[in-house]
Amino acid sequence: MTNIEFAAKAIDIANDYKTVYAQGCWGWPWTAAALDRKVNRDKTPWFTPANIAKVKPLVDKGYFAFDCVNLIKGILWGWTGNANHQYGGAGYGVNGVPDVNANGFITKCLNVTTDFSDIEVGNCVWVSEHVGVYVGDGKVVECTASWSRDVQITALKNKGAIPGLNARLWIKHGRIPYITYGTSPAVTAPAKITAPGAMPVLKKGARGEDVKTLQRALTKAGFILDIDGSFGPLTDRSVRLFQRTKDLAVDGSVGPKTWNALGYYMREVSL
Repeated sequence: MTNIEFAAKAIDIANDYKTVYAQGCWGWPWTAAALDRKVNRDKTPWFTPANIAKVKPLVDKGYFAFDCVNLIKGILWGWTGNANHQYGGAGYGVNGVPDVNANGFITKCLNVTTDFSDIEVGNCVWVSEHVGVYVGDGKVVECTASWSRDVQITALKNKGAIPGLNARLWIKHGRIPYITYGTSPAVTAPAKITAPGAMPVLKKGARGEDVKTLQRALTKAGFILDIDGSFGPLTDRSVRLFQRTKDLAVDGSVGPKTWNALGYYMREVSL
């Protein structure tokens, strides 16, 4: 899984699934059995009478339960949103990803720093006992009991406020060692290409040098694909994932808005 794919999955969970914060869960379908397990078998301390009262009304209503670090681990453990699977399709402790808490997870990360000027898409962000995922454009996906008590998109306050989003000031960030990163860091405001209107609209099935330009830009953005000039299924999938991370229409069509968003990775495009 690449860093872009990882971030896109986090965004997908925040936007397209009904979720609830429940400590110790990594994407469990939120059923009466799941609540009973946390309260009576696992005896998770977070499940006080007050917190039970907040999450019990969502039982058996199509919700998936996560907590902050288990959102990250759930994705890495293969969560698919399968409501018929005990863990939503995830396998406990698989893919070489250990079961550690938020403070333990940041210690597993690479290149950990307090400098947020060059933070990359897919990085883990951390404050004491809490983690999230940086998804680009100054945004974080986090599962928190604050605000709406679910998996949500918030603003990386270290980069500045974003209208309409709650914001958190994070302390550290680092590369997650269980995913593959591209060579270029993400930025919150990608540069515009020289003349986006002059670039052709590309779709699945297109071929030629313009497709190679697209593929090179996507590769620099963290995707893994051949620079073969053929807009096939892998290029189409990469485009759609990139569009999702940039809050663009996810249609696989590379028009002016998508070219603009790719501008940082292209630097200069020969028109």
